Amino acid sequence: MSGSLWLKPPKEGAALPAIPRPRREEAPKAPDTDLAPDPLDELAGRIDGFVAAAVHPDEVAALLESDGMTDDHIRLTYGRADSFALAEDLYARVERRHPAPQAPPAGPRFDGLAHCLLRGLVFALPGLAYVLAAPLLAGEQGRYGLPGGTVPLLAGAVTGWVWNQALSHRAYTWLGLGDRPAAARALLTGALPGALAGTGVAL
Repeated sequence: MSGSLWLKPPKEGAALPAIPRPRREEAPKAPDTDLAPDPLDELAGRIDGFVAAAVHPDEVAALLESDGMTDDHIRLTYGRADSFALAEDLYARVERRHPAPQAPPAGPRFDGLAHCLLRGLVFALPGLAYVLAAPLLAGEQGRYGLPGGTVPLLAGAVTGWVWNQALSHRAYTWLGLGDRPAAARALLTGALPGALAGTGVAL
């Protein structure tokens, strides 16, 4: 019996059934050659700014120890014996980049001849005390076997020292607040009362 090979009339544009193809064998993958990042490089990058400004490996060792790194942790993580060996490697690996010196503060500079002479006179004033105290120290002996003027001189010196420290603290406080005129007023206002207080105690 002869007849059509199609059980059903073929439709126009019908595709033939897909023919299974043999599976291709995949080529073996190349071994992964990417290595894990060096933990020492990671540490150097993290503290690069501090290591670059350090002047000695001991500064780096102090930073590592303050960060809580123990010798056991350093041996296991970085393969170094202790914090000093690790600090030396970091110090050698990071390039030195010391910060530039700060520019001098802007402001009036007193470097003229008159200012230098006045400054020298102020520093020479303590020598005037020897001239003024000579008559007091050449008198008869008083209490404790010392010259009679010793106690008044010591009292005046201590009073002047205390007043001077308090006045300096006041002036530097104004300077810290950026008010230079107020610091100058404090010195001018407190200088004369301090001298009178020291003289009064000595008398």
